[in-house]
Amino acid sequence: MAAVKDALDPSWINAPGGVGPSYDAEELRRLQGFTLAAGATSGLTRTGVLNPRDLTVSLSGSNVMVGPGGAVIGTAKGAYVCGVAAVTTIGALTPADATNPRRDRVVLEILDPDNGGAAGRKAQLRIYDGTPSATAASGGGFPAPAAGTIFADLGFVDVPKSGAGSPVATDARAFTAGAGGVVYVPTLAARDAMAKFPSLTVFRGDLGLVETCTGTDWISTGAEFRKFVPGTAGGPLTSGSTVNLGPTFNVPANVFGPGVPYEIQIDAQAITSEPAGTTVVLEALLDLVVMDGGRNQKSTPTQTAIAIMGSKVITNGAAKTVTVRASAIGGGTANFVPGEQISYYRVKVTPIRSL
Repeated sequence: MAAVKDALDPSWINAPGGVGPSYDAEELRRLQGFTLAAGATSGLTRTGVLNPRDLTVSLSGSNVMVGPGGAVIGTAKGAYVCGVAAVTTIGALTPADATNPRRDRVVLEILDPDNGGAAGRKAQLRIYDGTPSATAASGGGFPAPAAGTIFADLGFVDVPKSGAGSPVATDARAFTAGAGGVVYVPTLAARDAMAKFPSLTVFRGDLGLVETCTGTDWISTGAEFRKFVPGTAGGPLTSGSTVNLGPTFNVPANVFGPGVPYEIQIDAQAITSEPAGTTVVLEALLDLVVMDGGRNQKSTPTQTAIAIMGSKVITNGAAKTVTVRASAIGGGTANFVPGEQISYYRVKVTPIRSL
């Protein structure tokens, strides 16, 4: 005879006459957790805020406030879904120390003595006061909740020593999603703090791109950034002058992970009108050095475009600065053409991975 073993009670089954499931809180938390993003190991649920707009920490004078929204707190005995319905004032900060700064911790915590937590059986917002320390800005004196506390970090508040300035709140939220959903991560460090497993997908807030985990590596379709500048934004180009075609763009170090090589591609266009004898030069620079294919010029006394397309492979994941500029030489004054025809530059950053 084939062996049979009961699983967890499935959700939403009646028990007429006492025959059927007898749900308890732990079982319901586990079932709920299965519908949410996975945690560090199979069967666990990731802790985090469900929407990047939710549960933001702010200050109003010395009062610490938390915005509305929901979060998931995963434990070995299932996942809690909790939050606040409106902007909530937790309370006032403890007065500053006379000698040293401190860093206070702001959390959302669960009180559940059936799961190793404190008595109370509720969710609450809480400020844990840090210990004043000369090294508070780098973690000195940062408070740790008691062992067994069920909580999610929301932020921290740096409180300068008395007379040295105003407190500053900093975001410390992790984020989560539904099962199989895309998890928002604000930085590379936040992504790399996640346990890897196949199909885990994140949205990088620092780059505006989606990355998917293979189990050991991250795969991305690349990031594309556009910087458009209206034709009049650069103003006239007098002979010998140079203007940037939009703001400088910075590619951070290890943008796709430590040492991952990547390719920078730049294309740019400027539509100008210049008098005879005047030449307009368009250049794309990487760390202030003109890129391969990143220079072109024209000397046409009509409204015509000048375009460039440059690229460079960065083999060591180093940080790079992109600048696109236009200049005029030859004695006359060139002008960017206004209207629907626009001047712009566009940067595309793509990781290069071995197959």
